[in-house]
Amino acid sequence: MPREIIRTIYSDDRRQRVCIFRRKDGTYGFFEEQFLDGPFEECWHLSGEHTESFCLSEEIVLREVTGRIDWLAETTAPSAPLSAHQDLPTVSRPPAEIDGAVVLYFAVINDDRCWTSNCRHTSGGDVRGPAAGLAICRYPGEPDCYLFGCDSEWNVISDTYHSTLDDAKSQAELEYAGITPMWKTGTEHDG
Repeated sequence: MPREIIRTIYSDDRRQRVCIFRRKDGTYGFFEEQFLDGPFEECWHLSGEHTESFCLSEEIVLREVTGRIDWLAETTAPSAPLSAHQDLPTVSRPPAEIDGAVVLYFAVINDDRCWTSNCRHTSGGDVRGPAAGLAICRYPGEPDCYLFGCDSEWNVISDTYHSTLDDAKSQAELEYAGITPMWKTGTEHDG
């Protein structure tokens, strides 16, 4: 049965995640994954031994998830709403330039955009987790562009080179499933 991922909740170390989905019939369910980073793995792998859930609302499936997923229940304080633990850092509009390159398009990574880990970015041998925001930028006088993965302050934490804007957007979709409709032009304002 076709399903649409509507929310992804990561563990604090970004090594485990739970994906909440909605089926075509309007019911909700979830699955748990663990990031494997062995020499020939570097991918998300289903984990846990959960039976299929068929919940009637997002609120019910969230209660189901916190009752079944040990690491999520342990990191969620009883008095705190689940949403306080799934949200990525608040990210504002980027500056006009990042690293000296003009921002052509940007997208803020929301908690319901799924980081696929289809592309591994490293720094000093350490694998980078998901970005808080993406920016497609072009250096003055150059025809090509870069896809920058940025932290919540729009500091570059990863970059890929692309000869066209479409290639950069395709790379972003490969890394963050569902990001395509989130793009805003560099001249747009929030609100």
